[in-house]
Amino acid sequence: MKCNEVRSLLDDRLEKPSKDGFSAIRLHAENCAECRDAYRSRFIADSLVQARAAENLGPSPFFAARVMNALREGRSVARPSFVTAMWQQAGVALGSIMAVVVILASLTLFTGLNGQTAASSSVPEPAVGSYSAEQVVMGDGSSIADESVSSAQVVDTVFNSGD
Repeated sequence: MKCNEVRSLLDDRLEKPSKDGFSAIRLHAENCAECRDAYRSRFIADSLVQARAAENLGPSPFFAARVMNALREGRSVARPSFVTAMWQQAGVALGSIMAVVVILASLTLFTGLNGQTAASSSVPEPAVGSYSAEQVVMGDGSSIADESVSSAQVVDTVFNSGD
């Protein structure tokens, strides 16, 4: 067997050489110093891999205690109730509504202090010498000279009355 064949067999980690292959490698390694070093390196590496694979790699002794402690800490955190969470989320909306109410109340107060009220400025003064609504509707003819009242007089009386 040649040196390059021995090294390729020794370097191939996935395929293990057969018993005949190992005996041929050993025979060659007895005569060649470089192949002997490669064979020893392969033997040491295989021994280390097998020893590491045989070790029991369980969790550390305090692993269970740490996990249980983390679970207890996670459960101890009090979560807000549904109502509390709802009020926290609605806080901004309620604050803005309150601001609008305060603004409207202040505008109402300040415009009322100017001396003008909405009722006094929007009601027209009754016309002088016009008929009252009761006189026209009830037919009280004491102040009406003739019995014929025009529709224009009725409309003026109804819309110009203060009632």
